[in-house]
Amino acid sequence: MEDLIYVKGWHAPIFEEMPKDTDPAKWKVEHRKLCGFIRRFVEPNVYNHVASINDAKDLWKTLETLYDKSMGINKLYLLKKLGEFRYREGSPILDHVNEFQGIIDRLTAMR
Repeated sequence: MEDLIYVKGWHAPIFEEMPKDTDPAKWKVEHRKLCGFIRRFVEPNVYNHVASINDAKDLWKTLETLYDKSMGINKLYLLKKLGEFRYREGSPILDHVNEFQGIIDRLTAMR
């Protein structure tokens, strides 16, 4: 998500302070636009926690908190999956290696 925000050039409301020469009303509109954009990608079970937040920086911090809580559970799940990972007789070795690499990649992406 962060990469997409930077690609779009909409990172300032979250990661920078309001420039001195910016109209506060326009800055507020930028926050609202960015909040709407981010909420399009939020899972339904998280949406109700962020639906009323109209400040992009606050929204970002809330999402980080919510996803960090679930990150530990996800990491534990992946570690368990890795520990139980076995080759399925008769399946192509390439599928086995790809599945293993997918688990490793997901674990590596976590902080």
